[in-house]
Amino acid sequence: MVAVLLDSEGSVQFQLKFSQDQQNRVKIEGFVRAALALECQRCLEKVVLSVDARPELVVIEVPSEADRIPEECEPVLVEDGTLRIQELVEEELLLAIPLVPMHALEDCAMAKSDTAVTERHDDREESGPVSPFSILSSLKLNK
Repeated sequence: MVAVLLDSEGSVQFQLKFSQDQQNRVKIEGFVRAALALECQRCLEKVVLSVDARPELVVIEVPSEADRIPEECEPVLVEDGTLRIQELVEEELLLAIPLVPMHALEDCAMAKSDTAVTERHDDREESGPVSPFSILSSLKLNK
């Protein structure tokens, strides 16, 4: 988890409730909350992302049991009958992080430069589309 974070300071709040379902499987419900310092993939600056995950999990001992759990639940595979809470919480946080973390557009340092790029692109469109093969015609004429 530390490898994805820019800053490892802060705290995580979590509450997990353990119960048994109708098939005597262990069911875990609760929440995992944290403010994670990540790298904005647009401007490469620090972005603090608030995470509020609501896991609904069912503990399984062999992978084939995953097909028999309710659709609204995710399987958690335990090894040697032991469930590591820290690993479970870290996994829930990792799953809650967007694939490409970014600031909101209005908060991002690159938003202004993106606007400039868009304006330059609009200028090119007004003069007509440029063919990616247009350079080949000049090579043909030079022979």
